[in-house]
Order: sequence, then structure tokens, then C-alpha cells
Amino acid sequence: MGQKLIITDWNDTVIKDSNDNAIFWQITWDEFLRCASHKSLMGKAAKLLPAGLKLRSLMKKQKNGHGLQTEIVQSSYDLFNESVLKDVPLENIQKSVSKYAIRAKKPSNTFHMETFNALLRCKTMDNSQIAIVTAACEDGVRAILNIMKSEDYFDFICGSELDKNEDGTALGIRLKNYDDKHSAIVDLFKETEPDTEKTVYLGDDARDAKSFDVLSYRIKRFVVAPGADEKFKEYMSGRYGWKVRTPGPSEKDVYKALTMD
Repeated sequence: MGQKLIITDWNDTVIKDSNDNAIFWQITWDEFLRCASHKSLMGKAAKLLPAGLKLRSLMKKQKNGHGLQTEIVQSSYDLFNESVLKDVPLENIQKSVSKYAIRAKKPSNTFHMETFNALLRCKTMDNSQIAIVTAACEDGVRAILNIMKSEDYFDFICGSELDKNEDGTALGIRLKNYDDKHSAIVDLFKETEPDTEKTVYLGDDARDAKSFDVLSYRIKRFVVAPGADEKFKEYMSGRYGWKVRTPGPSEKDVYKALTMD
């Protein structure tokens, strides 16, 4: 018999808003300051300003739900990779990510703390395996969890990856798990062989619903994150009935929804 597995999204489920948007801004600003301080890099510094403004516009569209989300997100990644991240030394990127993580340490500003604490409680009290499957940059997720001294509570983290050149510079962040989280979850099932009767999915939007729909025969129930839109909660409850839990905002409510048989 396999172990209990909790699969959770990251953006807007455990952490507020988009992890990557904040990281993109931090790296863009730090790279602008670096280039502006070197005469040989002034050309790139000048290009970073319009690129940053365009990136901001794309992120605003993404946050407000305008247009095709996949295309907007991919456009943000393409612009960031080509105009900002390409050929930046990896150590500089890590410094920027660390700066972001330090700011993100303020739980009330960053985390859905009740949900976050409920997940940690599932690990300590029920010995559940916990997997984060997200489109967010994996390096950013790990940096935040590390500074919160909680990375060890999460058994698996699968997110977008930072591709590297052989010379120790960045090639770009490769967007993963945006529209096909279920593919990553299938690979996770192969690795963990969890107990189907003890597998729970925690999510907040249509992409999570799609993954649950594809894999509902392998997942006992779906827990709608308290921060999810009310229409999404109604949709999930109406479509899947008893397989869905819509807990209140307290840690106790979320924990109960994640552990109730």
C-alpha cells in the first residue's frame, strides 16, 4: 500500500499572486543597475527599460485575465529570456533570487499562511508526501522555502527550469507545467506509487481542474484553495460533487479538508 500524497499548486494557492512576476522584476532591476554601472554594458541597460515596461504590461494582462493566458505567459517568458536573462552570470541571478526570497519572508505579504501551515501540519502529523507541481520557476520556489526553513517538508518540487550555458551564464527559464500539469503528475505517480485512496490535489484554477479531470481516477479528491475565485469553487463543487472540498480560510479548515477520509 502506497503512502498518502498531497499534490499542490504554488501560485495563488500557497503563495499570493505570481512567484515568477516578482522574480522577473527583481532580476530585471538588478541587471539594469549592473549594466548601468559599466560603460561597456550601457547599451543593454538602455534596452532593459523598454523591455521592463513591456514585461510589466504583459504581467498586468496576465493578472487581469485578459486574452489567452498561455500566450501571454509564454510571451512574458520569451521577452524576459531574450531581453534580460540571456548571458547573465548565474551567480548574479542567484543573488537576485535571494533578494526576492528575503522580501518574501514576510508571510502576511507573501503567503496564504493558513494553507502553508496546513501543508506543513500534514507532513508532521500525518507523514504525508507533499509535491509542488507548478509553472513557477523552481529555483524561486526553493529559495523561498529555504529562507522559510521549510524546504525539507516538501518531498517533490517540479517547476519551470533555468537553462544554462556551458560558460556559467543563463540561457533562459524554460516554461513548464503551465497547461499540462497532468504530465508532470503522471511522472510523479510513477516515481512515488502513492495510494490512490489517499491522494489529494490542492489547487485554485482551471489548469488544476483540467489536471484533476484527466487524473480523477488516480486522485481521491480535489481541495479548492481558500484563495480561489468563488466562481471556481462553485464550478468545482457542481461538476465533481462529493470529490471536492471547499474549506474555509483557517488552518484547521484546510488541514481537515486535506486529511478527511
